[in-house]
Amino acid sequence: MMKLSVSILFCVLMTSCALTPKSDITLTGEQRSALPVAEVVVYTAVPAQYTEIARITATSPGSATVAGQLKTDELVAFLKAEAAALGANAVIITHIKDEAVNERVSSYDGVQGSARNVVSYHKTAKALAVYVE
Repeated sequence: MMKLSVSILFCVLMTSCALTPKSDITLTGEQRSALPVAEVVVYTAVPAQYTEIARITATSPGSATVAGQLKTDELVAFLKAEAAALGANAVIITHIKDEAVNERVSSYDGVQGSARNVVSYHKTAKALAVYVE
């Protein structure tokens, strides 16, 4: 029973880690005190006056199908959370794209090993974390 519980816990932890977008943050300005995510506004056009805090890139985990609007919404929510942690009250979305990546997957069944190519689809979003006056 203990082995089953540990196995289930391991699977849950691995799945939750795999579902989190990867991010890359480059500070370009002064970080401020963190804000609630609900206060972060999303812009697709540049506002009149703002102070840039950081450039953020977020990439969704791979999936077997092309990512749709739901994946875009998840990435935007992730960008908002990252921006809020930096003290930004807005994000300016500068780029969203889908990518197909050919990945080599190896397996071993205890007797023999094999490898195959698998296409994995990722969505990448880039944004500026800014403070709008």
